[in-house]
Amino acid sequence: VEPSIRFAETIPEHFEVLNSPLNEIPLPDGEADAVACLAALHHVEDRRGVFDEWERLLKPGGRMVLADVEEGQGNGAFLNTIVDRFTPGGHAGVFLKPGELTEEFRQRGYSDVLEANEDVSWRFANRESAVDFARNIFGMVNAEDDEIGSGIDAFIPTFEDGDEVKLPWSLRFMSARKPTEV
Repeated sequence: VEPSIRFAETIPEHFEVLNSPLNEIPLPDGEADAVACLAALHHVEDRRGVFDEWERLLKPGGRMVLADVEEGQGNGAFLNTIVDRFTPGGHAGVFLKPGELTEEFRQRGYSDVLEANEDVSWRFANRESAVDFARNIFGMVNAEDDEIGSGIDAFIPTFEDGDEVKLPWSLRFMSARKPTEV
């Protein structure tokens, strides 16, 4: 499921893509063994409706796995300033609070709830590759290399790690199991 037509067009053809809002997915109840979401929740202000929909799709005993940017981290500031400034559609993320997902899914009766902020930094051969990657992954078509590089320096400074350049990034991960009985 991809709500953005622009992003859906970049998904390889061998995948079946449903272009749909995250809270109105055209699949039957209990269709999914697992629901996974990577970096989309920060685009949703009222997450409860999305979680209700995903819970509807998930089979009893199924696994919910979510990952997104944590509130107060440099990568969120980068997204809401630099990406916002240089991406045609802008960016105004509402990032996850620590414990937010644990509280939500425990209230729903889920078990095996695990939540943590994890390092998922990217590694590059050089700084120019890191800048080019950031431009492409975030669609910063309105920026010069030095503008992206300055934004990286301000919010998520790269550093050398052996013979690589590391672009620090982290995501808050949560995994939980839906109850087998309601």
